[in-house]
Amino acid sequence: MRPAGNGQDRMHYLWQAASYTHPVTGARLRGKIHVLRHDDLARTVCGRQITALGGHTFAQHGVEHSSCQGCQNSLAADARRVEAMAQWRIKQEEDDREWWRRYEAYLQTPQWQLRRRRVLERADFRCEGCRQAPATQVHHLTYKRLGHEMLFDLVAVCDACHEAIHRPQGGVCTT
Repeated sequence: MRPAGNGQDRMHYLWQAASYTHPVTGARLRGKIHVLRHDDLARTVCGRQITALGGHTFAQHGVEHSSCQGCQNSLAADARRVEAMAQWRIKQEEDDREWWRRYEAYLQTPQWQLRRRRVLERADFRCEGCRQAPATQVHHLTYKRLGHEMLFDLVAVCDACHEAIHRPQGGVCTT
């Protein structure tokens, strides 16, 4: 089988389906040229099993040689999906940057400073995670009410417990 590019840096193989006789006209027709799935070379991108199609590998390069409309439609849909995902990721990154900008600005406001002080006072300036170290951070349990937090949305923690909270695999306070 010969690889063919689809313009998305992915290699595909082409499959020439077996010739067949048209059921109405009786004419002998050449089988369609299909594109094989990159993850399952026994199936075409339009969903057919190559064992049911018969035929052989096709010697030309490029998916543009495919004569199967189903394969062409599937590849076009895949390209649209890949592009949509790339656009979504770009938008998510922009939204994330904007969220962090607003969050950092909020942490500088008198409203946040007042809530922070109240949470630290409630905990008697002791870490609510380990109850051993002094609380140095106020951690959000939720961001649902960001800017209008209820005090129970916030906990006073030491640096070690705060670090443990934010560890990707979870963590344990070492204090």
